[in-house]
Amino acid sequence: MSELKPCPFCGGDNVLFASHVVAFRCQDCGAIGPKPRMFNYASAHYQWNCRAHEKPAEPELKPCPKCGGSAELCRGMTDSHVRCKACGIYLFARTDKDCRGYWNALPRGAGA
Repeated sequence: MSELKPCPFCGGDNVLFASHVVAFRCQDCGAIGPKPRMFNYASAHYQWNCRAHEKPAEPELKPCPKCGGSAELCRGMTDSHVRCKACGIYLFARTDKDCRGYWNALPRGAGA
């Protein structure tokens, strides 16, 4: 299990597990979290360490499946697409996440 992060409100390290509510409590500012009555210590620990402002890193775009050139993500008004800078092939999808996933899932060496 990972180390417990400091309090998200005051940054204090004086955080203790409150077993009667199955949550963590900051002894510096009094914040309690996550929602009291989590299922167990492990789930409370995981939720305490989650931060809304921490987004997972976006996966890098793999090289073009046709020519091996570098790819770029482009955003339109209603959709997104990935385009190879060298040969120009592209793939459309509704979201950036879908574009990255579909592009990276293509078998390398496949023609367009």
